[in-house]
Amino acid sequence: MGAVGWTLLFLLSQMAASGIGAAILSMTAAGSGGAVSPELMMAQVSKNLSALSLAGSALFLLIVLFSRKGRDLWCGWRVSPGKAALPLAAIVLFASAWNVALASLPLDGNLLGNTAAMGEAAAAQPLLYLLAVYVAAPVAEEVAFRGIVQGGLRRVMSAPAAIACGALLFGLAHVMTGSLLTILFACLGGAVFGLTYEKTGSLLLAILVHGVGNLCDFASAFAGALPPTVQGAWIILGLAGAVWAVVRLTRCPGGTR
Repeated sequence: MGAVGWTLLFLLSQMAASGIGAAILSMTAAGSGGAVSPELMMAQVSKNLSALSLAGSALFLLIVLFSRKGRDLWCGWRVSPGKAALPLAAIVLFASAWNVALASLPLDGNLLGNTAAMGEAAAAQPLLYLLAVYVAAPVAEEVAFRGIVQGGLRRVMSAPAAIACGALLFGLAHVMTGSLLTILFACLGGAVFGLTYEKTGSLLLAILVHGVGNLCDFASAFAGALPPTVQGAWIILGLAGAVWAVVRLTRCPGGTR
C-alpha cells in the first residue's frame, strides 16, 4: 500500500469510528423514546468528538500493529535527548506564534471552519479531549504520516520531496475540520515533524514534538489579555525564531532508520 493508500486508511479509520459512534448515540437517543433530529444528532457528535477521535486513533493504531508496517516501525522508538532541542524550539516558537495570531487577529469565519466544535468537545469531555488531542492524535498521526508515509516515500525520492509530500498529505488529512488555516498549520507543522524524523531517525521524538506543538494552543487562552504590541512582537519573533531553528535543523546530519 502506497502513501495515498495509507492516508486514505487513516481517514477511513477516523470516519469509521465516528460513524459507529454516531450510530450508537442515535440508537441510545431513540431507545430513550425521543425523536432524534439532525440538529440534536450534530450536537451529540460535537459533545462526544473527543471520544470519537480517540476511538479513530486507536482503530488505526490497531490496524498498523497487526500489519507488517507495524513491525518495521519498532526501530524508530528511540530518542537521543541531545537531538531534541532544535525540533522542540522550532515547533514551540512556530505553534505559539500561530496561536497568538489566531487569537489576536480579526479573521474571517470561513477560514476557521468548524473548529468551534473542538471547544465544545473540550468543555464536554475534558479528560478525553486531553487524551485524544495531546496523546492519541500525535501517536497515530506520526505513525501514519512520518513512520509509514514519509518512510515509504523516502525509499523512492529525496528527503526534501518525501518530507514535503508527507506534510501535504498530513495537511489534507485535516480537511474534515473545514478550516483552511488548520490545513495550512498542519502542512507547516508536518514539515517540522518530517524534518525531525529525517534528521534524528526517531519516530518517538517526532511524536513528542507533535504533542508539544498541540499543547501550544494554550497560548491563545491568554493572548487576548496581552497588549497589541506584545502580541505583534510574539508573532514576529516567534516565526523568525522558528525559521532560524528549522534552518539550523536542516544543517544537522541525517539520522538512521
